[in-house]
Amino acid sequence: MSHPMSLLLDKGVLRRCLEGLLNALQGKRITQEQEEALTLVASFPPSGLFASTRAVNTASRHAPPILFEQLSLSLGVFFPTRYHSRWARRLRRGFSFEREDAYQLALGAFGRDEANSLLGIDALVTFDRRLMARFNVNRVAIEDSLYQMTR
Repeated sequence: MSHPMSLLLDKGVLRRCLEGLLNALQGKRITQEQEEALTLVASFPPSGLFASTRAVNTASRHAPPILFEQLSLSLGVFFPTRYHSRWARRLRRGFSFEREDAYQLALGAFGRDEANSLLGIDALVTFDRRLMARFNVNRVAIEDSLYQMTR
């Protein structure tokens, strides 16, 4: 049985969503990144959008409660599983990812939803260009390392 596509949103994407909602309510211009984040959240099935507990907590502290509540209706929380820390450590040491970037990438491979019905996600959504560049340069080696760890 196949599952619908699942996405993990990083804190930057959540922040752009909340900023975009606030700008729209205040009649201010919405940036391209804010528009892209809002479009993604509005057009994607809520059962497939997730964020880490860290990202959700950060977003909830820096947004008006009513806006955060609106966003959280479209968002599930993803939790680390058994091998998450090991994989994050390998990403930091082997590929020089920043701690938070390694955490997010590891959560994508070794994270689960609240119902324990989903392990891992299909894609991490980020606006972090440095993370994207580092991942793309090392993609094959990262995949090999993940394969070695899980076989």
